[in-house]
Amino acid sequence: AGRSLYRQSQNLFQDMRMIVDSVRDINAGMRGLLKIGMIYSNISIALQYLKEFRAQYPQVELYVRLGSPGDLLEDLNKGDLHLLFLRSSSERGSGLHERILGEDPLELVMIRELDPAPDQASVPLEALKGVPMCLLRSDDLWGYSNYLIKECQRQGFTPNTTFLKNECQRAGFSLEVVCQCYDTPMAMQLVQAGFGVSYLPRSIVETQPHLGLYTKPIQGISVLSYPTLVWSSNLYYASCVKRFLAMFEGEDAEK
Repeated sequence: AGRSLYRQSQNLFQDMRMIVDSVRDINAGMRGLLKIGMIYSNISIALQYLKEFRAQYPQVELYVRLGSPGDLLEDLNKGDLHLLFLRSSSERGSGLHERILGEDPLELVMIRELDPAPDQASVPLEALKGVPMCLLRSDDLWGYSNYLIKECQRQGFTPNTTFLKNECQRAGFSLEVVCQCYDTPMAMQLVQAGFGVSYLPRSIVETQPHLGLYTKPIQGISVLSYPTLVWSSNLYYASCVKRFLAMFEGEDAEK
């Protein structure tokens, strides 16, 4: 009985917060509060939309929080966040809508000193032999490894480690992994410090342009990541949130 009361009261308070936000929004015009969550790899993509929205509605207050997909989805379902910028591989719950915002290929992230093919626009697979790698763990919360695993499965096999490791083994050599990172900021810092190269979404270098990082694709390997906007269908949204969602009416169809 206590657990049932707790679940129902959570939904009640969630709805009440949304109703209060909506009434406050009406009284203040377009001075409402837009609460957005995002993962690190989507910072540069989300900022493009936030800048556009800010130019149209400068009096709307923005609350932005970085976090892991699981934590952000939990806060979205509780009504503590209105919208999320995630990646399409993240786990979803029921009652959620999503809109894909484009394609973001996974590429090698590096500094000039560790570029395995400095005179080429892309890196041959065999050029990775002996190159130190700083990869995200296979169970990373952002799900980049899921893209690699799915790509392998489309090619007819399931990897035991990561896509790059398997592809290198098929080419006759082992990949030298010197670091397994928990998150993308740490991977980028390690790359910038010269520990090795990494394998991340291409747009990631835009989050820290001062690090001097750049990306290159791997020849013959094409893995795409999909930045995605996620929101709940079970919440009563204030006008400012609806205005933000209206910006995406011309984007890819809702999934």
